[in-house]
Amino acid sequence: MKRILLKALNTPGLILIAILAIAIQTSVFSGSLARYFQPDAILILVIWCALKRPFGEGGVLTLVFGNIAEIHSGAPQGLFLILSMLVFLGVRSASRYFVIQNRLHWVLLSLICLVLHHVGLWFALSLLDAPVPRLGYQSLLLLPALGSQSILAYFAFPWLENYDWSTYKSPKAQRLLEDELHLEGEGL
Repeated sequence: MKRILLKALNTPGLILIAILAIAIQTSVFSGSLARYFQPDAILILVIWCALKRPFGEGGVLTLVFGNIAEIHSGAPQGLFLILSMLVFLGVRSASRYFVIQNRLHWVLLSLICLVLHHVGLWFALSLLDAPVPRLGYQSLLLLPALGSQSILAYFAFPWLENYDWSTYKSPKAQRLLEDELHLEGEGL
């Protein structure tokens, strides 16, 4: 019974983690210099859902994460929803062609997605005729964010893997549980 309850609480726990991550990001990195070092925790959660969740569950979680990010930003309505879903679909399609299984791959994928996410934001701002700083200047400002994103990804992905393992959402944990139940049924 405990395992079923933990597995059911996995998804609401991820949503709570996203809300806490947004709260930490908006309070800790609100200073003028600190905002350049702000990692994107929602992007890491979207990547995790794309890699480790079924399509339906991951897509719904991605939309929830995008909506949470959009509520806490001044971006036009729908921008973060679209960009989050594009990242989700891009990572899902990339995972079919590339092996993404260890910490280094996760960090590299997180950095690539952060760059593409920023390019998408710049493109959307240019379509809206908003004042967009020069690309060279924006690229220079992206470097500290890439450093902090790599540090966050280095620690967040193994933590998310342990979270899934402890809530029996991981496929390995589910197989272990099924094997254990099968052995108990045999009388061993």
